[in-house]
Amino acid sequence: MLRLKQLAAPAALCVIAFSAPVMAQETIEQQIPPPGSETPADAPPSDPAAEPAPAEPAPAEPAPAEAAPSGPTPPTSREEQVEQVVEAEFPSYDADQSGALDKDEFAKWVSSLRQKSLEAQGRPPVPENEMAEWTKNAFAKADSDKSDNVSKTELKSFLMG
Repeated sequence: MLRLKQLAAPAALCVIAFSAPVMAQETIEQQIPPPGSETPADAPPSDPAAEPAPAEPAPAEPAPAEAAPSGPTPPTSREEQVEQVVEAEFPSYDADQSGALDKDEFAKWVSSLRQKSLEAQGRPPVPENEMAEWTKNAFAKADSDKSDNVSKTELKSFLMG
């Protein structure tokens, strides 16, 4: 049986208290050979301190910077998000390719954005008559230079609030 010596340092006591049962079990298992083993009964038990410690797996090396996935970085601010949406979707709503949205083009886009937002929130869609009034007011607000068209810059400003 393993005997513990009393040590003055409390930290050392904790180490011994946690490791003693493990060491004792290893010693007992080493003294009792498994059935069918070739170890002679009178052979001395092996010394656990003389056995090599099990090898620890090597720590994983960090992936080199080149291995990082490439591609566009996700936007980090609301302004960047609006910028990406406008740049990506503006051409598909600018039907006449004029570089600005007229009232109908603007209404299609912002009503689509509003309906998607409501859907994502689990809210019912806005009725057509209410949406028409809302898009009319939104166009008046977005067309800050009163040119009867909304440029990309005006649209970004409007979407930023």
